[in-house]
Amino acid sequence: FSSSKHLSVSWTRTKFIRMSGNELAISVKSELQATQAGNGELRDDRKKMQDYKSVHAMWDPERGVTWSCCEIVLMIGAWLLCIIPIFWFFMFRTVRDYERALIFRLGKIKGGAEGPGVFLINPLTDKIFVVDLRIETYNLPPQDMMTKDAVTVTVDAISFMKVIDPIKAILEVDDYRYAFRNFSATTLRSVIGTYDLQSLLSERDEINDKIRIIIEEETSTWGVAVPAVEIKDVKLPANMQRAMAAEAEAERERRA
Repeated sequence: FSSSKHLSVSWTRTKFIRMSGNELAISVKSELQATQAGNGELRDDRKKMQDYKSVHAMWDPERGVTWSCCEIVLMIGAWLLCIIPIFWFFMFRTVRDYERALIFRLGKIKGGAEGPGVFLINPLTDKIFVVDLRIETYNLPPQDMMTKDAVTVTVDAISFMKVIDPIKAILEVDDYRYAFRNFSATTLRSVIGTYDLQSLLSERDEINDKIRIIIEEETSTWGVAVPAVEIKDVKLPANMQRAMAAEAEAERERRA
């Protein structure tokens, strides 16, 4: 295999499920493909988030929105129904200075991000999404992680997020807040595993910057920026704390 440029591994599993006295054989085939580099190491060909086709790229603000004849008829009928006074209470929306609104009319985005101020919508055909442009803070829940030197620690961190492109934040991801929170938590665990305990305690700023860069590299496709990520606390196991305290005490006695 060392001289081969491509490596393909496949296997087949067969399961027998008993249903109504009969045996049903199900063959499950799984295939794993990897590319072998010239130095003999396997190279991962998985795509990153920005490598997938962007939904935002499909929307052309210069060309605008095109409507079919059926959609035009539906919109005319919807505006005629809005003459009924009960709809007047739902036709006006207000957006604050720190917010932007995206309006989808019959499923198509209408213009760009609108606001701040008051604007008119059709409650029968329009659906509105309001995006907050302020910096938001997320407390990452404490997680038990293992460092590079096999020490289990509990790390608590805080991350900051700011939407810089409201259109991408709505079009590119289902729930950008939920996605950011979970991606930040998994990135924190991955980065901590590449440092030993001594580096984790002494190189806090370097770890914070590395986590922020990795997160922002992925979330930039959602129109989300990451101003900062900070590790708040690193809790050591009780036996590790006692051992470190005893070592420090012995060092002080030796110097005395």
